[in-house]
Amino acid sequence: MFCLYFCILIYYIIFYKLSYFYYMDETNKLNSNTSNLIDNKAKKPKSSMSKEAYIQTLQFLITQFPNVFSDKNPKILKIKIHKDLKEKTNLSNNTIKHFLGKYCRTKKYKAALVETAPRYDLEGNIAGHVTIEETPKTPDKKLVIQKQ
Repeated sequence: MFCLYFCILIYYIIFYKLSYFYYMDETNKLNSNTSNLIDNKAKKPKSSMSKEAYIQTLQFLITQFPNVFSDKNPKILKIKIHKDLKEKTNLSNNTIKHFLGKYCRTKKYKAALVETAPRYDLEGNIAGHVTIEETPKTPDKKLVIQKQ
């Protein structure tokens, strides 16, 4: 009896379910190629702030706070300076976050980030010093090559 039910089940699966996919139009068929699924996913941008927006924000901050911001010789910023920027400028939190993320990852900023280097507030006053925990753990390979 069990064999009879099993054979009927197999017959049902083979002829009804598989034929459903066979007669389905091409747009509704499942695609066995998974690369199409990967390509259609939303890709995260490499950086949330474009280069033009970064330069524009940097120029604005250089005019507002010339003692601190510079593209040639960046000074190390005090910790939680984003709160001061929010209070003293009309920049959005998102713009400040993305700008500081890019600004603090520049080669020149990282090169200036050495132990006991002074940190500056928006007026250009010393607001602390860099500790050894805050220095980069591994030096940038390009900076090491340039020093040699």
